[in-house]
Amino acid sequence: MLTLKHVALQYLVVACLHTYRGATGNSDVETILITELMKNGTPTGRPVESNSQPVHVSFDLQLHKIEKLLTKEQHLIVHSFVAMRWQDRRFSWDPNKHNGTQLVNIPRSAAWTPDIILYNSADIGYHAPSDIFKSPIHVYHNGTMVWFSTVAWQSSCAVDITWFPVDRQQCNLIFGSLAYSKLRLKLSFHRTPTKTSHYLSKHHVTNGEWNVLGFSARLHEEYYDTNDAPVSQIIYTIKLKRRPTYFFLYLIFPVLAIVFLSLLIFKIPADTGERIGFSVTVLLTMGVYLMVISQDLPRKADNAPLVGVLYVTLFYVMVLGTVTGVITAGVSFKITTPPQWLRKMVIKLTKKNSKKVGAIKNSLRCQPLHEEVSNDDEPKNNTELQLTDPSERDSRMPSRPVSSSQQRPALKSKTSLAFSIRRPMQEFTEKEVNNQEQWQEIAYFLDKVFFWIYFVAIIAASCSVLLGLELKYVS
Repeated sequence: MLTLKHVALQYLVVACLHTYRGATGNSDVETILITELMKNGTPTGRPVESNSQPVHVSFDLQLHKIEKLLTKEQHLIVHSFVAMRWQDRRFSWDPNKHNGTQLVNIPRSAAWTPDIILYNSADIGYHAPSDIFKSPIHVYHNGTMVWFSTVAWQSSCAVDITWFPVDRQQCNLIFGSLAYSKLRLKLSFHRTPTKTSHYLSKHHVTNGEWNVLGFSARLHEEYYDTNDAPVSQIIYTIKLKRRPTYFFLYLIFPVLAIVFLSLLIFKIPADTGERIGFSVTVLLTMGVYLMVISQDLPRKADNAPLVGVLYVTLFYVMVLGTVTGVITAGVSFKITTPPQWLRKMVIKLTKKNSKKVGAIKNSLRCQPLHEEVSNDDEPKNNTELQLTDPSERDSRMPSRPVSSSQQRPALKSKTSLAFSIRRPMQEFTEKEVNNQEQWQEIAYFLDKVFFWIYFVAIIAASCSVLLGLELKYVS
């Protein structure tokens, strides 16, 4: 006696056998159907009843990814999903006669296909449409042909880098037939998207450098010399906006920091050797950094970005700052009499800082020109004690012992000591020391003037560019 379990198992086996036979039968029907369609169809000749009729081809494109925008080459590389649809009655059948089959796939070489190309292509090698769209054709029972494919397009795009890194670019993708005018092939939209998001595929990947601000499409007709009638075209317009965060963090702010650091040249005392070394080090740092970041700046022959102009301007400001720093350092070591007009101008303009200048002058004057020796028998002429060869000095001195104070050479003041290398065998007069003090006051005044001049120049150049970039980014 059969139980319910045995009955259910028998029904399951029967159902599996029926499904297997049905699948095998459908597979055979599809193979026979494709064979018949390929006999009836042809890859040559447009699928129209009359030669005066155009083939209506709907063309749809969905953006998958913005690969890159090459500024120097002015090329845009995008990945997209393309679908083309048209009617070809030669590939139609009755589903009832073929076990209900409504859709088959045939090789693209077995049927006529539209020769839609990218007119503003920047790809070096020429590719036929059959090389671009490599997928098979979907054929429906009513003769509707659908050709899907994923394509990477490389198009030419005029790039304006004036407002880098907050620039916005607009690029076009122009599609049309290569051999047929609009009288023989007419393009249209299968659906007309109204929003930018409708042009983005479900697998859209955002670009790390560019944001897609807008995506639109329009029909267009263009005359060419090879055709008596215009060519039907579809123009897709992509509006891009650069992401500026990376460029501000690594290209702009560090350069401004180096430039403001160079202002410390005028705060280092002019009579020390650190000023020249510091200024040259900062200048070399700026030069090396500019060489590094120049690889990230967009390069174009007909125009330059404002950021690049700012870099060059600030670099030459630093060069002039180094030159003026060296000049003021040289001025502070002069011992000639300064011009009276320059001296009066400095005194007049530094009245508010007279106490500070006076303190500097007093600190210089309080240091003695020489240190008096303690022995009365010591020669009055200190120059004699400064002979470079000790043996010569001993030959002139008496044979009696010499105290430690007698063996120590006379010390110059801090001011004249700086010139001991230039004039080692000479003593500086009181007038020369006074002249040097006046030159140091002039150098101190010039340092303040140059500091504020370059500070204002750096602020003006930086703010003019940064504010312009900010307004462009907000707008």
